[in-house]
Amino acid sequence: MHFNKNLNENMLLVSDLHLGDSSKNTTRTQYMKLANQVDKEFCCFLDYWSKKPLHNQPWHLAIVGDFIDFDQLTFKPNLNQGRGLNFSITSREKEWGLQRDAIRSSWMLETIFERHFNLFSSLVRFIAKGNKLTVLLGNHDLALYWPKVKETFKKLMLKLYLEQRSQIKGDFHLDEKTFLNKISILDWFLYYPGEFWIEHGSQFDNLSGVQYVLKPLNPVKQTLLEENVSTLGIKYFSNKIPGLSVHKIDYWLLPDFFKWFVKIGLKATLKVGKGYFDLLFQSFKYWFFFSRHENVFFSKEQKKLLTKLEKKYNFKPKTLNRLVKLHKRPASKNLYKLANAFVADRFFLFILVIIIIPGLFFYWKSSLIFTLFFFSLFIIFWLLKKAKATENYHTIPKLRKQARKAHKITKTPIILGHSHFPMLYFKNSKYPYYYNIGSWLPGNLGKHKNGECDCSFSYIKIDRSKTPVEISLERWCGVNHKPNGDYLMNFSKPDFVLD
Repeated sequence: MHFNKNLNENMLLVSDLHLGDSSKNTTRTQYMKLANQVDKEFCCFLDYWSKKPLHNQPWHLAIVGDFIDFDQLTFKPNLNQGRGLNFSITSREKEWGLQRDAIRSSWMLETIFERHFNLFSSLVRFIAKGNKLTVLLGNHDLALYWPKVKETFKKLMLKLYLEQRSQIKGDFHLDEKTFLNKISILDWFLYYPGEFWIEHGSQFDNLSGVQYVLKPLNPVKQTLLEENVSTLGIKYFSNKIPGLSVHKIDYWLLPDFFKWFVKIGLKATLKVGKGYFDLLFQSFKYWFFFSRHENVFFSKEQKKLLTKLEKKYNFKPKTLNRLVKLHKRPASKNLYKLANAFVADRFFLFILVIIIIPGLFFYWKSSLIFTLFFFSLFIIFWLLKKAKATENYHTIPKLRKQARKAHKITKTPIILGHSHFPMLYFKNSKYPYYYNIGSWLPGNLGKHKNGECDCSFSYIKIDRSKTPVEISLERWCGVNHKPNGDYLMNFSKPDFVLD
């Protein structure tokens, strides 16, 4: 947690780079080609702003969650290469991917550094010029919670710095301790009192959050991290389906899936069906053995940590407790909500209505069976309406609703990532109460149309020399490799809403 009082810095915020999400079904060469799209632009972004400080003050770059996508990393060690691994791969890991314990997560992090060498080298140069870096945890890079993984991240950054120090232009050379002190990895939030509150936002989403933000551990097996609906869906389904991007299906509706089935053909659709049943079996198994259990120790530990933080940073009593209460209880803790998240409740009712009940009706020709048929149809429509009413699937309204509540508690603008959609929301004020940073996914790279760039790499720039601080949501042009103007210049876009 960070309570910042340093006025001699301005902010750059980016979110959701998802390094590693291109690893599925790709060779090393293919992966490097895909990853280079974002790496190149992010390097240009860092280089541009390192040369253009506001008011000659250093930058504080915050990557607001999902920097590294440990969930979608499908890399596995090549045991024939003898890399000196200090872990062995189980048969279950060969099938479903590596567990996210501290040791395996550290290995995955080392692999990401190797395959994104240019990006991390640019980050090192950015810091070497006197700027700071803060990485906040998101739901896809929860593995950064482990102290060993945090330590590995800093060691790898320092190694790159020492290798490149003689090549970095300028007279400003940091010693090792100073360089490391400019790197922070925070488990929850970044807070500038009276200015803004920043966190990833996944804790406001019942499909992506964990039960205890400061203790995101498996309630039974504490050497592992807690797994939510998003993690389960990626691990047991999307990572096994070639060509399926989890970022695309996040907002799909039933017609979108039908279109996809038609596109991929019958054979591939049957494979998807098998993957779906594997997902349901593994998810219900996880719920039975782990997720349904409560860990009272975690609850007590989090309360102690919150109390210490409030005293340390001079929060009003119970302020952090009020913010924690805004976090959604994970759907994976409740069997019905887990089934609902994977559409299992409606799927099995559909099977009941379409296959079983009509079959029984034609066999027995019973009026009771006929009544059950229409009753089941009514239940299906009721469940669909309930799912829509509770906004179970849509991330954007969940974040907006909780951001408004958080704004009332902190009395500052709330800045989140997670949804991948850059947005601003106003409430009876000329200043927004909620910003969403957007993302830096490979698909955001656009092209020029009629002389205008349509890239959707987005970021936030904060000038802290002004009162109130000036927060600008901006777009980066991946064609010209420079900023493409302030989003605030065009309120006609649907991304900007007056509540």
